[in-house]
Amino acid sequence: MQTEAALMIDELGGTTAVARAIGVPVSTVHSWRKNGIPHWRHDAIQKLASKKRARRKTAKVSPGHCPAGTLRRRASSAVSGFIDQHSNLHSSKTGGAQ
Repeated sequence: MQTEAALMIDELGGTTAVARAIGVPVSTVHSWRKNGIPHWRHDAIQKLASKKRARRKTAKVSPGHCPAGTLRRRASSAVSGFIDQHSNLHSSKTGGAQ
């Protein structure tokens, strides 16, 4: 079974795409699949996930273009959960101001 971090990385485009987007070596992102994403990278991952979510909302995708399998739903849920959790953590650290 894949870890939450692995699902999130897959949903964000895969190891290479995430590494390129945030400017780190592919080996770094690959290690996150097993070890989890370090807290100091959460902002970069949140920004990447937000961009992907915005692109998905504006994209015109034909029916059947993206499989609606369980893994995709779990990955999408993991990304949404990460964003929600990180937003809550950020609010508590900054006293509610973002």
